[in-house]
Amino acid sequence: MTSIVSGKPECFSAIRGAIDLYSRKVVGIDGPPGRAQTLKLVNNAIALVNLVAACESLVVGAKAGLPIDAMLEVINNGSGQNSATQAKVPAHIVPRSFDFGASLDVVIKDLELFLAEPAANEGAVVDTCRSALQAYRRAKAEGVEIDDLTAVVRPMERRAGAELGTRP
Repeated sequence: MTSIVSGKPECFSAIRGAIDLYSRKVVGIDGPPGRAQTLKLVNNAIALVNLVAACESLVVGAKAGLPIDAMLEVINNGSGQNSATQAKVPAHIVPRSFDFGASLDVVIKDLELFLAEPAANEGAVVDTCRSALQAYRRAKAEGVEIDDLTAVVRPMERRAGAELGTRP
């Protein structure tokens, strides 16, 4: 786990030892409380957008008849690699377990909080994050077999008539 702590440096120093007991990485951010929450939301937004982009792209490849193993081998050894293609897709989507561990409600909440950040409403372009939020909301509204963020791929697969599926 990575812990993000914001606040006065002297306060951070006083609690650093305790945090080190349960975190493999600790990042301190100077400034008012709340900045750590914003950084967490930034990190989550990137991961959630990556998953939607990976799923959309892989479903296009599956619709074109490309085997999932070949797609993942190329992507994960090329410029498209990310946490979705390296971990979530092969471990939770391809075997059809959809069990990464975060519900659609949680990721929808995280993206809504990210989009509610003042910076997201003061000139920052967040169109891609808004689009990803729509994909998670669609999965929730259409119903999925298992309420997990990796199930975001199911409506994409149904519309395309192609499934990333279980390896033969």
